[in-house]
Amino acid sequence: MDRSMEPPSKRIHATENQPMEPPSKRIRGAQDDRLSDLPDCLLHSILSFLESRQVVRSSVLSRRWKNIWRSVPCLDIDFTLFRRQARCRSRKCCVTDYGRMKVCAKEWRPFVEFSDKLFLINSAPSLDRLRIHVPAVNYDDRQACSRWISRGVQRSPTVIDIHMDSSWGWGKWFLPDLGSKSYRLTRILLHGVQLDDSFAEQLRCGYPVLEHLSLVKCFYRIGDIVSGTLTHLTIDDCVGHHGFSDGIVVAAPRLTSLRTSLSTSGWPDGIYVTHTPSLVKASLCVTSWYHTKASFLDNLYRIFNIPHLELFGFNMMVNLLQISDKLPQFNNVRTLLINRCDLKTNVNIKTLDHFLQSMSSLEKLTLQNCEFTDRSKRRTSRAKWRNIALESQNLMSFKCDNLEVIEFKHSKDDGIDELFELLMGLWRNLGKTNIKLTKV
Repeated sequence: MDRSMEPPSKRIHATENQPMEPPSKRIRGAQDDRLSDLPDCLLHSILSFLESRQVVRSSVLSRRWKNIWRSVPCLDIDFTLFRRQARCRSRKCCVTDYGRMKVCAKEWRPFVEFSDKLFLINSAPSLDRLRIHVPAVNYDDRQACSRWISRGVQRSPTVIDIHMDSSWGWGKWFLPDLGSKSYRLTRILLHGVQLDDSFAEQLRCGYPVLEHLSLVKCFYRIGDIVSGTLTHLTIDDCVGHHGFSDGIVVAAPRLTSLRTSLSTSGWPDGIYVTHTPSLVKASLCVTSWYHTKASFLDNLYRIFNIPHLELFGFNMMVNLLQISDKLPQFNNVRTLLINRCDLKTNVNIKTLDHFLQSMSSLEKLTLQNCEFTDRSKRRTSRAKWRNIALESQNLMSFKCDNLEVIEFKHSKDDGIDELFELLMGLWRNLGKTNIKLTKV
């Protein structure tokens, strides 16, 4: 007989000799906390996806979580999480660095106190990630930041991510010598950090398993980047010490991907890539062309001739053709992506044609965020679009037997029909090539 169908008196009599659970325990039992039943290693892995302040707050979830945060193998401090929603109206509590970046002392002091305690209490013998994200601060506050970096690198981190955010420009920190603590280091991400010869020497022989290196807005005093293990390298908007080096040499036999943004004023000689037989992908952006040297062009063309090439900014191609009358042949290029492509004028269309003629082995061409018409003018009629397409047919003389796909990535649906008619006019000589429109 089903006990749930018995009279209440019988059901009570059947359990009157058994101790009844308190209501609070019965509720807890109903709410089965399966997450707390996981071993510490899995809980550490889950908490590693959070910033350290959020990790500390997890201690109030249950008794099981009370001390878990103390041994999480990740230290991630971010000053932006300590900023208040409303801006500080009192100028007395704000400190200024070079008159550009203001940091409220009422926000900065709690951040420093929290970070100091965190680095002292955390008991993880080694770190999977060390991330420090702070704004530009004055000299005294930079000492606190240096203290956190020094304590963090003593835990033999696998990933180091140091970000000094500054509207003024490049930061004032030096990455300390890791010594024997670098044996687990696989990724270094630096933003606003100064680099000197000691860093170059550590790259050469001090990081035995380093694979990813990212340098953004760094102030460097190094002449080369030499590594036998490096596979991915990013050098974005970095500046060299005046009079120290006009360029930088990259020698990494295992390097497969290079991403760089450079200028002729910051690096007159550019980046010289050598001993990189595994390099298959490069993303390039040149921000200025002031007094371009022949060595800068030679080094740039060396990077161009790889299987997968990405160019950011159409002005790069326009300036290259203005500087040099004839382009070398880039026969190794298989895929080409051009971002922010400007094809509003016949001159730019011919510029693209010249570049494509130098890439006879090209298999896929991707044009992303391209502009074909001036949107500030009136909407062009469909008949006029057809006339524009017909006039553009003779602008592209490029022919490539290997070209299979031309993809246009766009973010708006406006003018898709007109765009298609224009493209059919431009690439009438590529009858076997598929034209693909993709919204991103």
